[in-house]
Amino acid sequence: MIHRLSNGLRVVLAPRPHAALVALKLFIKVGSRHDGGRPGLAHLIEHLMLHRPSHARPVGEEVEARGGEINAVTHREYTALQAVVLPREARHALALVRDLLRPLEAGPDDLARERQVILREIDRAADTQPAVWDLFLTALWGDDPFARPIYGDPDVIQRVTASELAAHFERYTSPERVVLAIAGPVELDEVLASAEDALGDLEGASWDDRFSRPATTPQRRRLAKETAVVHLIAGVDAVALGDRRRPAVKMLDMILGQGASSRLHRVLRGQWGFVYEVATATMAFEDRGYFCAYTACAPEHVGRVLEVVLEEFGRMTRTPVDAAELESARMRYEGMLARRFETVLSVASIIGIEELLRCAETFEEAVARLRQVGADDVQDVAAELLDLDRVAVAMVGPGGVPLG
Repeated sequence: MIHRLSNGLRVVLAPRPHAALVALKLFIKVGSRHDGGRPGLAHLIEHLMLHRPSHARPVGEEVEARGGEINAVTHREYTALQAVVLPREARHALALVRDLLRPLEAGPDDLARERQVILREIDRAADTQPAVWDLFLTALWGDDPFARPIYGDPDVIQRVTASELAAHFERYTSPERVVLAIAGPVELDEVLASAEDALGDLEGASWDDRFSRPATTPQRRRLAKETAVVHLIAGVDAVALGDRRRPAVKMLDMILGQGASSRLHRVLRGQWGFVYEVATATMAFEDRGYFCAYTACAPEHVGRVLEVVLEEFGRMTRTPVDAAELESARMRYEGMLARRFETVLSVASIIGIEELLRCAETFEEAVARLRQVGADDVQDVAAELLDLDRVAVAMVGPGGVPLG
């Protein structure tokens, strides 16, 4: 159910009458891709929003004292504030979320503290698995702001001023760019009245965020690190959220790399034992997407692992999917989606993101769309996307390991 407050802010509801908790998730359509030439603004603002005081104590302590929890996340396309609370505390939680949206006034101590936290996060991310994902997006999309690390650039984090952050934050408060998603045992009239009280006075000018996409050539990129495990990703530019081919791409994802029944798992893990981990991933954003295979393997297996991944990409374009494999993929996807709809927080996350960037759909609608995908649709989308000349490759591991 989708409703609009008096200022145009959208509220999307997923009633769960028998749930023990209510999840509130506020999505703001400003993420790291909106940082422009100063990577890290959105992430630093998210930290400052969440850790500013609410009345006499920090908002996190305020929510915990009432039996709930609150958190925030910065994405490439949006920032999200989320709270999971007891049903009787939902109105109070909405008021606290509204407090977090008041004009940003970061004091010197607050700014210095969050700078240090983020700089440590940047250091940690460089030594962990996320580094290969940032490297992959750079290999795929070049120096596009979309591909830059969400954590930001250390120089930007160190130099940006409180006034610059406050000015950037003003763009967050346009009601047309905000979606509130609520899942749990709520009464429609009551929760809409609470949302109106909390967020109906939010103001801000609407603004356009269409981005140009300069042509790029997929590359092979390596980050040399002395690790025991090599992280390897090979993938292609894929489809956006509104693309009609998205259900077929999801089936492609299930068949190639989701679970022990998938083709890549059977070959790389089951048959050869070349990898510690293997999976495909498909991500659809508002104006673009990617499809890729991720593996973690020993350095001596990297060359052969990449060969197998590319062989399976090619085979997918040439060999029709049989009926049994397609039905297995459908069932596995339905089960995976059902698990994602299991908690009130995951439900609020799914419907909120889709409403913010495209349009929300129910579990039943999503399953019905997948059920309409045939074997020809999967092979057609594989032929369109899995062109081996368009594959970008990223690897994080020892410097002497060949990358094909």
